[in-house]
Amino acid sequence: MPYPVTTNLKMAKPPDGDKAWGQAMRDNLDTLDGIASIERQVAATTPSLGFYETAHLEVDLSQAADLTVLVTDHPAWVRIYGSAAARLEDAARTITTKVTDGRGCYGDAITYEPDGLTLNWSEVPTFQNLDIPRTGTAYLAVTSMDPAYSGPINLTLSYRERGPRTGAQQGLQGLDGHTILCLTRDPVATDGKDGDICINTAAWTVFAPKAAGAWPAGVSLVGPAGATGATGADGSPGANGAPGADGNTILYGPRDPVGTDGVDGNFWINNAVPTSLTIFGPKAAGAWPAGVALGGSGGGSSSVLEIPVGVPGSLPASGDVQIFADHLTGNLIPTMTGYTAPSGTVSASSEYSGYPAWQAVDADPAGTGWCSVAGLPQWIQYQFPSAVVVTAYSMAALSGYTNRMPSDFTLQGSNDGSTWTTLDSRTGVSGWSGTTAQTFSAANTTAYTHYRLNITANGGAGYATLGSFQLIGQTAAVGLFLRDSSGTTKQLAFA
Repeated sequence: MPYPVTTNLKMAKPPDGDKAWGQAMRDNLDTLDGIASIERQVAATTPSLGFYETAHLEVDLSQAADLTVLVTDHPAWVRIYGSAAARLEDAARTITTKVTDGRGCYGDAITYEPDGLTLNWSEVPTFQNLDIPRTGTAYLAVTSMDPAYSGPINLTLSYRERGPRTGAQQGLQGLDGHTILCLTRDPVATDGKDGDICINTAAWTVFAPKAAGAWPAGVSLVGPAGATGATGADGSPGANGAPGADGNTILYGPRDPVGTDGVDGNFWINNAVPTSLTIFGPKAAGAWPAGVALGGSGGGSSSVLEIPVGVPGSLPASGDVQIFADHLTGNLIPTMTGYTAPSGTVSASSEYSGYPAWQAVDADPAGTGWCSVAGLPQWIQYQFPSAVVVTAYSMAALSGYTNRMPSDFTLQGSNDGSTWTTLDSRTGVSGWSGTTAQTFSAANTTAYTHYRLNITANGGAGYATLGSFQLIGQTAAVGLFLRDSSGTTKQLAFA
């Protein structure tokens, strides 16, 4: 860890006439309690890395100590380090530059007087405070401050020992510590070593500890979802979308149509006589075909057109149209407010907290939905109160989770919940976008009470998620339809 340093510590020049003070300090070093001295001579050599560097600059101390007195017989800039590496790291620094904290320099001073000016350091940080091994060696760098002098510099280093090191020995090397690995995938056998921990930051799953060269099963770090927050304020209305393509229209009036009425594809009903309607259509190549009566006399007072429910068995003659009624196709699952309300039963292979299965068939297809726990395959099913025929099904993503939408799946039907018949099978499905639904047809004519969607693969995520799930078939509602000789069928709508 960082250690305290003494930076740019300098000794002021003594007053004139007091030059004997430094010599007196040297003469009396041995009388100071607990003080030991080491004398070294820095040879006259060519400066290296900005200072004189010789073997004499590494001073072995018997133990950790406080530097007390430093004496040179010529002006010099002296730096003391805790390691040779720290000394080299600080080599480029000039005398006018402050030492950088953490560089390992714990003494930095200048001696000025050729006549042995003594420079005192008192209680500078000891070896125990350095971020280096305790070696008992001081590493010095000495730079002559007298450009006219090129001879050797005599240096006396005095220190107070911190206490005996009797019996002290270097301990055994400690065992390697364990590592926490962070990967965007599950760990494999070649990752880490025994005792290590691995976190999959993509799925937030922890594997620990590795033992006998193998990783245990992962445990999810994701806690249960919190309670649903309050509904936010409605946002500002968005811009209007581009106009859609013009649809076909059923026009009506108390006369037959003329060439300027409507566009190709339109129908016209002459309602001049409410009890005897005539329909024209569809308009083609700018011309209206001959009209077809929708009713006749029924005794003189009124006439009623009776239309049976069901698609006609054959196409009309060329230029003619058929009008018929039939059941409307739509979602057979009611808007659920719970697992069994208002009717039927919703269930799934598993549920992630806060994402129950019934939310895939509720009134909010984008904001709520079903999510499984991690791992595939998964399934979701709906049980009708009585058997119905499902001919198609649709799914949409929960907002923000298109990567969890199914790519490989099957739709199955059952009347007992244990024996299943596959009605449709898909692989490699993609193209999920936002909360837009995709619809899939099922070649089915049999009524079942149970319908199950089995999901075996998705976009790569570890969870199965649906924002919306619908089972489509003929509903009880009936609509009115027109069909022309080409087989084109349109539902009639009346304003």
